[in-house]
Amino acid sequence: EYRNKVLTNALSASKNFTVTIMIALIQYFTMLFVMTLLASDYRVENLPI
Repeated sequence: EYRNKVLTNALSASKNFTVTIMIALIQYFTMLFVMTLLASDYRVENLPI
C-alpha cells in the first residue's frame, strides 16, 4: 500500500515536471522565433532557417 502510494506520487511528480519543461521550451522557442522575426524586420530572406 505504501509502496504504491510512493510510486503514484513519483509518477505524478515526474509528469508535472515534464509538462513544466515542455511549456518552458515552447515559450522559449516562441520567444526566439518572435525575436528573430523582429530582428529581421519581417524580411523572410533574413530568417536563419
